[in-house]
Amino acid sequence: MSTHHHPSMALHPAMRQLLDRIHRAGHPPMQAMTVAMARAFYEAGAPLLDVPPPQIKRTESVRLKLSDGLELPARLYADQTQAGLPVLVYFHGGGFTIGSPATHDVLCRHLARL
Repeated sequence: MSTHHHPSMALHPAMRQLLDRIHRAGHPPMQAMTVAMARAFYEAGAPLLDVPPPQIKRTESVRLKLSDGLELPARLYADQTQAGLPVLVYFHGGGFTIGSPATHDVLCRHLARL
């Protein structure tokens, strides 16, 4: 006989508490919001989850030109100065609609440090 547990039971208690607080706040799910509402909701909430940003040697805002002529905002993070370093390209998800380089700044700084 197997025992079935709710998936949230596998979460760290602090994350489970956070998800419970979000649920109790009564906000509609993001998929039920307009794009503008979801973007504003995400951008307002993202800093609440962040830890202090680590200092790194270099950050630079750039624009990536796509083959159709459109440009995407991006940010370069480097914690070392020598040439030929390994590169990680991090796409945060959100369908190029929700989130931005600013909402993922702390995470990217940590990745650059690693």
